[in-house]
Amino acid sequence: MVAGLDFGVLRQKETWQAFGVGVVLFCIIGYASLSLFGLSASAYGVSDDIEQVPDFEVATMNRTGIDDAVADDSGMVRLSDLRGSVVVLDFMAVDCTNCHYVQTHIDQSLGDWQALDGPYGVVALSIGSWYGYESFDDINGTFGDTGSDKHMPWPVANGGP
Repeated sequence: MVAGLDFGVLRQKETWQAFGVGVVLFCIIGYASLSLFGLSASAYGVSDDIEQVPDFEVATMNRTGIDDAVADDSGMVRLSDLRGSVVVLDFMAVDCTNCHYVQTHIDQSLGDWQALDGPYGVVALSIGSWYGYESFDDINGTFGDTGSDKHMPWPVANGGP
């Protein structure tokens, strides 16, 4: 026994058998986890195949200087009108905590994305899935108010009923 540690256990056959079993189990669990992750990634549409997104049209909050950059005079934006741009689609809801983390990331990164020197401009479009009890005015008050910590200085559309 040296400095309070019992190294004598390393001379026992059972210690090395348990170590071997531990290594084998670690490898099996690691391989299974990585395989499962790869399978789940393909289930969520992560692949090298390029597919065209179906066209859709949604009403924006029609904020001057923000939403009108992508919307027509009536505040409607059609995805096909943004063809030729890289479009970051953000599907969210007012009371979705994880959505607000994504919005923070978009807010912090959008300027950098738009400053990239490439052949395509970058446009962010958040599409809210509101519940029946949330009015469009409430949504605009939450995300359209420049004093709100949830203000989104990029186009926001209503994807709900």
